[in-house]
Amino acid sequence: MSSRAHKLKVGSAAVSAAILIGLSVFAARAVFHFGKPARSRAALQPPGELKLIPPRVDVADIEIVRDANPPVVSGVVRNNTGQELRSAEVTYELVAADGSLLSADTADVTGLKPHSSASFRVPLKSPQAEFIIVRDVRAQ
Repeated sequence: MSSRAHKLKVGSAAVSAAILIGLSVFAARAVFHFGKPARSRAALQPPGELKLIPPRVDVADIEIVRDANPPVVSGVVRNNTGQELRSAEVTYELVAADGSLLSADTADVTGLKPHSSASFRVPLKSPQAEFIIVRDVRAQ
């Protein structure tokens, strides 16, 4: 083997080794996060107690009243604020015994005094409905 061929072989082996070492260091940094500051123990602690904020208005009760003539959806909306609310809209779905959606409807309540409740009655659109699912309650 000539000295020139030997030098090319040694040179290409050195370049290959340098590339391999560089890739190894890069991979190790990515996996083990070398060079980044360690997180303090406090940063790893879970957050403190979560505070739930009550909704401004909610549905305290809702049911299908079949003995009314005609049958109705009856319910109670509760104002959880210290302010009078001009109105509240309850959006609900009527569902059959087999779980199929029959219809959707809304009920409106006006003049909700602070920290009080108001009832509503809406004609039942789907007489075969067995269940009610409240989807939304909006206050204005």
